[in-house]
Amino acid sequence: MTKFIQFIISLFFQFQLQKNFIIKNTHTKNNIITHLLLCCNYILLKSFCSNSRDIYFYLPKISFFTSSKIRFKLCIFFIAPFSLIIAQPNIQKIEILHADALKYNKKIDANRLLGNVVCKHENTYFYCDSAYLYPNQSLNAYGNIRIVSDSLNISANYLFYDATNRIASLEKNVICTDPQIRLQTEKLEYNTKSHIAYYPNKATITRQEHTLTSDKGFYYSDSKTLSFKSNVILTNPDYTIKTDTLFYYTTTDIAHFNAPTIILMKQDYLYCEKGWYDTKHKKGYFSKNPMIFSDNKKIYADSLFFDETKNIGYAFNHIRLLDPAENIIITGNYANYNMSSENAMITQQPILLKIHEQKDTIFLKSDTMFYAKKDSFAIAKCIHNAQLYHQQFQAIANDVVYSQKDSVIDLIEHPTFWFDKNQAISKHARLFLKNNTIEKIILDTNVIIIQEADTIYHNKFNQVGGRRMTMYFQNDSIKNILVEGNAQVYYFTQNEKHQWVGLNKAKCGKIRIDFANNEIEKIVFIDQPESILYPIKKIQVEKEKLPEFKWQPHLRPIKKSFL
Repeated sequence: MTKFIQFIISLFFQFQLQKNFIIKNTHTKNNIITHLLLCCNYILLKSFCSNSRDIYFYLPKISFFTSSKIRFKLCIFFIAPFSLIIAQPNIQKIEILHADALKYNKKIDANRLLGNVVCKHENTYFYCDSAYLYPNQSLNAYGNIRIVSDSLNISANYLFYDATNRIASLEKNVICTDPQIRLQTEKLEYNTKSHIAYYPNKATITRQEHTLTSDKGFYYSDSKTLSFKSNVILTNPDYTIKTDTLFYYTTTDIAHFNAPTIILMKQDYLYCEKGWYDTKHKKGYFSKNPMIFSDNKKIYADSLFFDETKNIGYAFNHIRLLDPAENIIITGNYANYNMSSENAMITQQPILLKIHEQKDTIFLKSDTMFYAKKDSFAIAKCIHNAQLYHQQFQAIANDVVYSQKDSVIDLIEHPTFWFDKNQAISKHARLFLKNNTIEKIILDTNVIIIQEADTIYHNKFNQVGGRRMTMYFQNDSIKNILVEGNAQVYYFTQNEKHQWVGLNKAKCGKIRIDFANNEIEKIVFIDQPESILYPIKKIQVEKEKLPEFKWQPHLRPIKKSFL
């Protein structure tokens, strides 16, 4: 039953709901006008209902008014329906432009068109081998179907067209083409007014060197836009995009996706859950859990921008760069990454973790960090305000460079080390790793090690200075320290009652300091030692310290700042 019939019937229900129009017995035999109204309403219902079952369903529901309302009732039932019929929109008829033969089929009340059939409805042309044209302006067409609408051409084996809603339903070997795309499927619905095509079954769309498949989708011919849903795959000689929902703008060749998406490239691939990709210029922006996988490395961030032609990617906020082969993780809030050279620059609080075991993890951070691969070996450069943290020692310097090839960490420009209760200062330092554990640290030029002797008043410090110093480690603990070149020791002594006795100043060519449980066990003076003990009361404050003395415990990195 059409919407128009439902609307007419609804008028009858409205009278029932009004208090002034109470239902009266529909079988009042002594009222001639009542019978007349009943007959009129019966005829009216018959003209709009599709079968007798609908008539007998609605007839008992028609109410009749009292004699005082009869004239008003007649006006409503006779004038109103005619006004509604007049207000009904006029459907433009389907025109027959050509047919080799035309026959009327009385049985189905339709004109049969045979041979080279051409029909027109508004601005749309229909071509076929044969067709049935019905009085309600619907068309069934068979064989070599072709629709020409604006710049769109559609071919198929079967067509049903309803001029009322302007929907064309095509089936079997459907091919839809225009200057932008070619769409092939087994079933298609096309709206000749809005110029929108919809396919409910799997389709293949080709455009230039792109091929796209999906289970269902729309093509908006006016805006040249494609909308795809379910098992969407876009392939190209250089990449493949797999997703569940995708919008493709043929005027710009930009694909938008708002579902889990994978972009497979020649050597790399990218994952995200929202973003866009310019298929023409091979660049895109990806958000919502984006990830780049390149040569066994992974980059995570809040959002990513990738330019495949330049092999450059940009990452923004909560960045994580993972290099599993080197057990390295780098975090930060901005990064750019070159896929071909495997170089990355990370800024905005970059942190590098060199992982072996939990206690052996080395943390590095600085203002700017560069990470690269050279001859398959990793190199990390921490530029400006560099800091290093390890469970057994910590350090700061202006710059820090880690070389995986030599297993060396260089601390450049005034590095400062802390290990246990000791602080070491020099102009340059090198840290050597072996099997991902610390083997030794070499401090070079104007080296000084400081240890706080008085932990109560914080005014007495043991010191060891020299031109070069090597600290040897065993099982991540200091084994001994070798001081070479103008070695000097300032050491405060105590008596048995732990009272300060004096300051021992010694110098020689070399000094070896042995440790046990990270505490000084003994000091060995090598090569012409000289030693003087100054009584505690005769020590001048300005002469208690070596020239390079600089006690800076507040600068010592803590693990919390790296997390």
